[in-house]
Amino acid sequence: MSAVNENLKVLSYANILPKVDTLPWMFRKFVFKLLATRIKKAVGLTRIDMIWSFDFTRFNDHTVWNARKSVLHVVEIFNHPHFYISGRYKTKSVETADLVVSIADVITEQVKPAVKGKFLQLNHGADIVGFEKAILKKVKLPGTNRITASFVGNFQYSFDFDLLYELAVTH
Repeated sequence: MSAVNENLKVLSYANILPKVDTLPWMFRKFVFKLLATRIKKAVGLTRIDMIWSFDFTRFNDHTVWNARKSVLHVVEIFNHPHFYISGRYKTKSVETADLVVSIADVITEQVKPAVKGKFLQLNHGADIVGFEKAILKKVKLPGTNRITASFVGNFQYSFDFDLLYELAVTH
């Protein structure tokens, strides 16, 4: 564990059991409850005020934390084929979170039927309408280099490479 400051600590943890994604639900829940208990012990807490998770493939049951509140912030396409194995219990994350936050209409459509707590859609990221208008009009960028822009980021399987290509070619 490393301290960023006195109020923020970063704890990295290893998977305590290989192939945990392939385990039956009850055994998987037991493993993650054990891991959650170990994490709380490592940071010196018996109870956590809030869990804010961006990952619906781990700690699928938010109750294993025994937190006062839990938030699942879904930023990836929920029904993407990449998550058929690693996210086969992803619906449990939605069902057990006190609040589910989605960032896009397509994600909202996929997760909202399983929400049992509160739900909020906070759009952020790309302005699709602005992109559509921009694609219609060519923009002359300064300079003579072949590469005038680059993108660095976490290229998940659900990343829209066609949109990125279209934006790169037209601009």
